[in-house]
Amino acid sequence: MKQTLALAQINTQLGDLVTVEIDLDQLHRTRARLPLLRDERTALVQRERARITELHSQTQK
Repeated sequence: MKQTLALAQINTQLGDLVTVEIDLDQLHRTRARLPLLRDERTALVQRERARITELHSQTQK
């Protein structure tokens, strides 16, 4: 089932960062059903998300 979690305006200058809280139990159930998501390297994704968030916060100063 497709569900919109957040909406944001398109910003060509990369000035906005959108965050959203999600149901982790639903996330795990969905990942278990979809091989592409089930096999995702979550530690790598978390590191990259943190890196991008840090980079974004540095550019906003």
